Amino acid sequence: IDAVPESIDVARDHARAQGLEIDYRVGDLYVVSGEAPFDLVMALEVVEHVVAPQEFIAHAGALVRPQGLMILSTLNRTCLSYILG
Repeated sequence: IDAVPESIDVARDHARAQGLEIDYRVGDLYVVSGEAPFDLVMALEVVEHVVAPQEFIAHAGALVRPQGLMILSTLNRTCLSYILG
């Protein structure tokens, strides 16, 4: 899931080139809310862009099945982190 259609287009092209069938979707977490729970929910370099991070993390966590896994990552807000990231 990505809010940017161009990112989804690139991901689809990569998957197609590798012969993978992946269900990419444009939108936010609410796009799949009715399909939960999931074994894995990942939010990579997203949290720093949302207006209400605590609400986002709570909603993402609600999509994970019991004994599932949620992975979050975000860059530190330092010059070195941005350069190395």
